Amino acid sequence: MKDMLTHTHRETLTSSLYRTSLELLLIEMGCHDQVECLPEALLHTIATLSLVKSSILFLQDNNIILRHDISLTPPREKDCLIMKALIESGISIEDLTSSNKCRMYLKALYVSDITSGDGNYINDTA
Repeated sequence: MKDMLTHTHRETLTSSLYRTSLELLLIEMGCHDQVECLPEALLHTIATLSLVKSSILFLQDNNIILRHDISLTPPREKDCLIMKALIESGISIEDLTSSNKCRMYLKALYVSDITSGDGNYINDTA
């Protein structure tokens, strides 16, 4: 943790690696919010084992909040992240895990990535 905190505020190769690892974790998890919004069980099951994942689990276990300034801009107005919508719908961790595998296979992050231009239909290609 000390190393992560020391380097993330500097322009070093290590800070770049930490930032990129966190960005990849957020994309893998399908979220861009603060990582504490993620259910711990979901983080355990779908995130690839990494230093950043281990650090976030440590932070969650110790009720420590880590803020970041990483932002992903939705491609459309009123667009939402697929995983965020699924988490808010209250489906089980098992179904979230399966849904995330499908989302990753489709290379989709936002609902607009798999829907028609008006957002009313899921594309046949999805």
